[in-house]
Amino acid sequence: MIRCFRAYKRKVFRPSATALSNLKEMGFAEADILDALRINGNNQDTACDWLLSDKKPNFEDVEEGLDPDGPIYKSIMSNPVVQLGLSNPKTFLALLHMLENPTSACRWLSDPDTAPILSQIFRIYHAEKHSLQLARPFPQ
Repeated sequence: MIRCFRAYKRKVFRPSATALSNLKEMGFAEADILDALRINGNNQDTACDWLLSDKKPNFEDVEEGLDPDGPIYKSIMSNPVVQLGLSNPKTFLALLHMLENPTSACRWLSDPDTAPILSQIFRIYHAEKHSLQLARPFPQ
């Protein structure tokens, strides 16, 4: 279902004409601009930052998400609070909306129905990410 949603999102994406024009005038390639605007929710400033950054991920990498066989995904999905929260249609809507527009996370974190589950997902994600970083051997 997520793949269908992502394909639909790519198909119907309409870049901001003003942002596209402004970023083209700055000398960026149109394909890169479209990726940047898509990733950053049509926000010209953050798209420009993304285009200028050294650590610019590939658009497909951003769309890929967590590895379902990875420890972070497994920890999130095995959490009882998350399991209960995912049965709520409003939470599902919030997750889909954040896939489409990542900057909407603040709005959903302010909603009393979706905030607990989203906060729990974020806590688990960051705790697992930190654990994985600590488990890595230090380069010598």
